[in-house]
Amino acid sequence: MNKKTLLIALATVVGGAAQADVVIMDQITGNTFQLGAASQDFETVNDAFDIAVADNFTTVVGGNNLTKVTAFLGLYGGTATVRNFNNITAYRVEIYSSTAAAGASLTGDAGSMTVAAGSASRNDLSATASLVTIPVSIALMENTNYLISVIPVMNFGGGFGQSAVWTTNNGTGTPGDKNAIQANPGGGFGFGPTQTIVSSGLNVDAGYQIEAVPEPGTIAALGMGALVLLRRRKK
Repeated sequence: MNKKTLLIALATVVGGAAQADVVIMDQITGNTFQLGAASQDFETVNDAFDIAVADNFTTVVGGNNLTKVTAFLGLYGGTATVRNFNNITAYRVEIYSSTAAAGASLTGDAGSMTVAAGSASRNDLSATASLVTIPVSIALMENTNYLISVIPVMNFGGGFGQSAVWTTNNGTGTPGDKNAIQANPGGGFGFGPTQTIVSSGLNVDAGYQIEAVPEPGTIAALGMGALVLLRRRKK
């Protein structure tokens, strides 16, 4: 293989790695959902009630830069004629290093991104249930445990009501360990900074799915390493 051919092959490999998304969390596929748990960034007057559904996942080698997050969301309360997923203006994707971090602030201490509603894709299953896929770019450490939350930004006033993340107590997802929580640092709901979510007497998993790729710096390092090898062979 000559130098030009090898460089083209290298570009193909590195480019392919950049596109090779892996699913590192999936608590949606094949599950039955029983309970919607509140997750919402309210208008300023109701900031004390800002709340998140958070659940744990673990990054892997080759899957630590989050590229896509899907959440199974619901709506409840408000006025039926006004209640609509179109009232959501943005989605906050927050990554926490621990349950305590989520209880201290809904802004993720490990990663945070707010995505306009128009940039997400929505698959409405009914008037109160939708699969929302959100493009993100959040770099994390490999082989590390985190918690993720998706927090719809939506007013409560005007009959808009509340948004929720659907949860399941089946325990058949990935990771499927049934330890989703709600975090409410402002204390408006009166249960303290965090609480474990329970459905029919069982702990639950949250309806989240995460896709990821290697952190961009890792891909660049792979390319540079191959180029160094090429130079050594030339010598």
